[in-house]
Amino acid sequence: MTQQLQSQAISLHQQGRLADAEALYRQVLAAGPDYCTQYLLAVLLFQQQRSDEAMAAVDLALGLNPGAVEAVMLKGVLLQAAGQAQDALAHFADVTARQPGQVEAWYNQGVVLAGLGRREEAVAAYDRALALQPSAAIWANRGAALTELKRYAEALDSSDAALALDRTYPTALFNRGVALLELQRFADSVAAFDQLLTKVLDDHHAWNNRGAALHGLQRFEQALESYDRSVALRPDYVPAWKNRGLVLTGLKRFDDAVASFDRALELVPEDAEIRNARALAANAA
Repeated sequence: MTQQLQSQAISLHQQGRLADAEALYRQVLAAGPDYCTQYLLAVLLFQQQRSDEAMAAVDLALGLNPGAVEAVMLKGVLLQAAGQAQDALAHFADVTARQPGQVEAWYNQGVVLAGLGRREEAVAAYDRALALQPSAAIWANRGAALTELKRYAEALDSSDAALALDRTYPTALFNRGVALLELQRFADSVAAFDQLLTKVLDDHHAWNNRGAALHGLQRFEQALESYDRSVALRPDYVPAWKNRGLVLTGLKRFDDAVASFDRALELVPEDAEIRNARALAANAA
């Protein structure tokens, strides 16, 4: 009878009838502890974003079967979502130690390591994942880590590899634009951000970086429009206010430049670079 209920619960779970599946999982567990049912209940709760309940359920599953790799993996994902990066990393490392072919665990290690600022290690984890099963997400996140490491040519290669698998992958388009900007390939950078912004209109970082690429091309009016879009989306975004002031200085609109620098200094009063730029604009006015 219990086996029949479990089979029915799994079928309902696969159909997306989560409330009905949960009721049957709990009915099975009321008859006695069972690892498979306990683990599947944890998965269901995770799918419903009931994180605390999912954590409690997966802990019960691990109590029944401490060596269950899939449960260790799920707990790592839950810890990662809860912001407990070091504990999540330990769980993902446990998974890859036991099963080195676990692509998702290597990928998640990379994400956590990058978030901890350990980007060289993140790249190594992404490389392990890519050796097993390349994907746009892994290539894109590898590119992001390389961008943070200022290894822009390699970041560009990773972003291009991601886009070869998914030509509209937003993270890859963004990192491609940044890498091209840093490599002073300004027209290509603008093109990458233009492609991204047809998909993601509300990315203030992208609008700011597009502005910087246009600034590099000395297309000052268009750069100003991009910076205006950035600060409209995020009024407290200092880099866009600073860049806006710089391009207004280039346009010899010195009073407007001073006002833009003043807005930035309201947010970061001690920034010496912005203060110096403001002084130059004020003296030229």
